[in-house]
Amino acid sequence: MGVLHREARALQEEDPSFKFQRRLMDGGGCEASAFCAAGYRAGGVALPLINYHNMKGLDDGPPGIGPETIRVSDYVSEVQLLLRLAERSGKIPELERETAAWIGPATQSAHDMLTAAPLPEPAKRRKGR
Repeated sequence: MGVLHREARALQEEDPSFKFQRRLMDGGGCEASAFCAAGYRAGGVALPLINYHNMKGLDDGPPGIGPETIRVSDYVSEVQLLLRLAERSGKIPELERETAAWIGPATQSAHDMLTAAPLPEPAKRRKGR
């Protein structure tokens, strides 16, 4: 696992009230996009929104317009994680080397699993469509 995830898990082991989840961004973009385009590795932290894009009632209740909000407990957990990362910033190269030790075998395992059952060829499109 990456440094962010490992440090979040370590924090959770030390303090069970610390909450986090690991997700890949499934839409939009962020400031890291420019760094990734330039060849740098990047990660980020985000807070889950209530009333995402001001859409009230996505999970329950009648639909409507509502202010985007966050939970204070999520904010506190994010601050805890950022403080931990800042305190350990001098050790990040060492922590990344630890990540490199498992990522090669994990990548090979995923490759082997995915190539064991290849997808069928896509259907040809008919003319006129």
